[in-house]
Amino acid sequence: FIWTFHSFRRRFQSKKVPYFCDKELKAYLCRPGCRYKIIPSVAMKFIFQFLIIMVFAFVGELLHHFIPLPIPASIYGILLLFLALEFKILKVKDIKETSSFLIAIMPIMFLPPAVGIVESWGLIKGSWLPYVLVIGISTVVVMAVSGLVTQMIVRKGGRK
Repeated sequence: FIWTFHSFRRRFQSKKVPYFCDKELKAYLCRPGCRYKIIPSVAMKFIFQFLIIMVFAFVGELLHHFIPLPIPASIYGILLLFLALEFKILKVKDIKETSSFLIAIMPIMFLPPAVGIVESWGLIKGSWLPYVLVIGISTVVVMAVSGLVTQMIVRKGGRK
């Protein structure tokens, strides 16, 4: 997490950001000895971008509640976000920095499932071979489908 914060911070140190509008806030955030200087306009930008992403996630939860299909709510939300980006309802620049940050910290999100697998090893160890086969086959299928879809998109984009 610390590495991610530092690399994220370095990315924005070179960019020009608006000056502070509140002298007291500036004095507090940029006090001598303060290791991290957060500029309110940048912080608000990230909060607003995160709020946009969370609105799509919430709408996905609502759709999951009202539509009786076995589709996870996160899939509804990400599909709605994709459609909003595709039809230019939402611009990429509106969520770019926050989505980059979320992608940067994605490995941290895999820790709880890994701990869960370690915790439930007693239940899994009797049938580990089917689990490994399912994981292996599904990985190959996902890679193949992703490759085919990518080739199709690249070919379609080359015709324009």
